[in-house]
Parts: sequence; structure tokens; C-alpha cells
Amino acid sequence: MTAILKHELKSYFHSLTAYVFGAFLLVMAGPVDGTELTNLYSILEPYGVTPVDGIVVEADREHYTVEPYILLPDLNSHDITDPLIEENYYINMPLTQGLSVEDASVSVTALLTTSEESFSKVAGYDLSTYEKEDGDIDGPFAAAVSIDCTNDGQIVWFGSSVFLEDLYNALSSGSNSDLAMNALSDLIGEREALADALATEFTSEAPTQRRRSHDPASGQRSLSPDRTGLLPL
Repeated sequence: MTAILKHELKSYFHSLTAYVFGAFLLVMAGPVDGTELTNLYSILEPYGVTPVDGIVVEADREHYTVEPYILLPDLNSHDITDPLIEENYYINMPLTQGLSVEDASVSVTALLTTSEESFSKVAGYDLSTYEKEDGDIDGPFAAAVSIDCTNDGQIVWFGSSVFLEDLYNALSSGSNSDLAMNALSDLIGEREALADALATEFTSEAPTQRRRSHDPASGQRSLSPDRTGLLPL
């Protein structure tokens, strides 16, 4: 990466940080392979939220489906999650970068949290076992947060950038896309959220049954480098 590009990216994220102080930002940022998104992560620093190295896996069988890296996190009360909690829906969060919340306050809400038995594999995409090894980081973690910024701004941050893929949305019977829609609705209003979802094809066909089930689904998915989504609203 050239020095000029680094300077341009740094300037962009400084502008982005200023933007969220009084506006709205939706981020889907999973683990990255071989690099650190230092400037992006700096957006979280003022609120005591820190992305944790590696990929989160679950040791609690009730908190993952198919494979330990496809998390079934607990949902915590918030306008974004309450409709899902009331209907006993569940969320699948695959290939997730955990978020450490320094001090839960009125400004930061952990929307999704992993179990006490979860941990982050610092080997990331190079992991060779789901067993805990020396250097792995103990959970629990937030898998998604909502942050109320100064000047009425808001950030919704998901620790996975692939949870809306068809495979994972189908595993949740469509609840993943419901969560994304709720987040958009909370940020910019229901009508605008619907328009954005239709324009960007956030939603996809999925079975109508959305009750929690811990029966493992069939099939496997290999780990591969993730991507990051930024949506200033």
C-alpha cells in the first residue's frame, strides 16, 4: 500500500468519524486476513468498544449451529432486537470478530452476545482446530453493538460481514435479514429501510418457520477471508 493511499484512507476515516457524530453509520466488519483495519476501528475507541483479534468460536453446543464458528448468540433487549426476542427468533453469526465492550453504558448496547464458553481463535482463517489453544482469547464477546453517539448520531456495528449471505440467512430461516432490516429501520426509519433493502437486495427467500432449533444442519463451509461493509446513512 503506497504512502499516498494510506494518507487518503486515513483522511477518509477521519471524515467518517466526524460524520457519525450527528449522523448514522451501519458497519458489517468481520475478521480480516493479514491486515488490521486500524482507522476503521478507531471509530469505536471513544465508546470503549474494541474489536478482538481472530475468529470467535463457541464451545457451548447450544450456542452454535453446524460448525463452532457459526454462532447462535444471545439477543439482548433493544429496539432492534426486541421484535426478534418476542417471537423467539434466532440469529446465525458466522465468521465473527468479537467486540470487547469496556464498560456497558447508556450509550453502548451489546445487541448480540456469545456464551461464557466462547473464545477467539487468534489464528484467524489459518485455524486448524476448534479446540482452545494458548494465546486464544476468552469470551464472552459482543457480536453486534448499537452505539448512541454525540449530537444524536448512531452506529450499528456487526462483527460479521457475511451473515446476510443466503446460506446463513437460510440457516436462521430469514431472521438474519430481519435483524438487518430492524437495524436500518432503527437508523433511518422503516420506509427508508425498506427502500434501501430492496435496492441493495438485502433480503432473500427463506423458509417462513423461524423458531429456535438447535438441531445441526447438514453441510460444511470452509473458512475464507472476509470482507467489510460500510453504509453511511
